[in-house]
Amino acid sequence: MGRFIPDHFVLDNAQIQPAHGSFSYMDQPLSLLFTLTAKNASGGTTKNYAGTQLAKLDATNQALWPSTILGTNGSFALGAKNGSTNLSTRFEATANPTGSWTAGVANVHIRVRFARLPLGPDGPYDALDIGVAPQDTDGVTLKSAALDLDAEGAGGAERHKLGQTRLRFGRLSSPMLMARSFCRSPFPPASSIGTACIGCSTRSMTAARRRASEQEQWHRQPSLLPQQSAAFLPNHGQLPRRRLTASELRRRRGKVDRLQRRQRRLYRPEVDLSAKPWLRSKWSGFASDWNEDP
Repeated sequence: MGRFIPDHFVLDNAQIQPAHGSFSYMDQPLSLLFTLTAKNASGGTTKNYAGTQLAKLDATNQALWPSTILGTNGSFALGAKNGSTNLSTRFEATANPTGSWTAGVANVHIRVRFARLPLGPDGPYDALDIGVAPQDTDGVTLKSAALDLDAEGAGGAERHKLGQTRLRFGRLSSPMLMARSFCRSPFPPASSIGTACIGCSTRSMTAARRRASEQEQWHRQPSLLPQQSAAFLPNHGQLPRRRLTASELRRRRGKVDRLQRRQRRLYRPEVDLSAKPWLRSKWSGFASDWNEDP
């Protein structure tokens, strides 16, 4: 006599828990929770579907969650779409989920993140539907009537929708930025959501110092009498230029250095966002991607 298997699964009590109440940042973990129950053909719970020997769908295995294994025996195939855009491949589990089988029931909890694009902001996604398609190693899955999410856009629902959430491309905000006139301020538009305030970054000051060295080597210098100053000369901008001497360059660079030291005293130091990478941005204006600490 062969082993008895369930007829189908039933998924209920689904919840999406965003990181910030109503939304999450891209790359920031959010929680998915649901209850999965093994059912027989009569609709009763298959209580022997339990443990690791008789239950053939290990919800705690992180390898069973990628969207790319949809329809494979032994998978959950996490999927997502916003409107008509399939975003399934940008979701991934951040750690092994919880949800062992007891008497035919598994209460599943998984932390997932939506991958942030390194080359710049996208979104926002205000109507992001998330779903799963559980299928054990014997091929037991949800009934077709329970499938209500067509993330693949193939013309038919292939997943059960867990719910809908909102996602944002995050960065630190700087609503009270006070940068010197020679500081580049490459901050993204204020429309993006931020959580902290900082001043002009020291990387911008370093860039300013380099520009001072490279761009201020030439200076318009009139021939002045000892008692005269440039303020008394008409059309000062049309005066001939001469190359600055080494000592003059040193004095100018020293002025920038003094401003840089003052900058470090007046403004906050660089912020380490290694624990919150979803708030990184393109702070210096010279980076190739949006993955810098301010």
